[in-house]
Amino acid sequence: MNSKELSIEASLQAKEIKKLEKWLRMFLSVSSIFLVIAYWGMQGEGTRFVVGVTGVVFTVICILLAAVINLGIKKGRANVRRMLKLAEKENV
Repeated sequence: MNSKELSIEASLQAKEIKKLEKWLRMFLSVSSIFLVIAYWGMQGEGTRFVVGVTGVVFTVICILLAAVINLGIKKGRANVRRMLKLAEKENV
């Protein structure tokens, strides 16, 4: 790849990282909603308690997904930096 292609690829990956950041915010927001539902459900009995347990399960799932997305964002940013450094070296 030449420096122009690397720069284009870096910009495309940067756009995708922005999309991942939106997904991260969404999963964190949804997990906080499920956390409130879990708290409410754990205060009751019967069906309300089942809703609370379900809220806990979905909270954990959302947090795990957010962690995976956050890892992808970190690795993606590092990859973009490496590509831009490589493109800069080729230009010089």
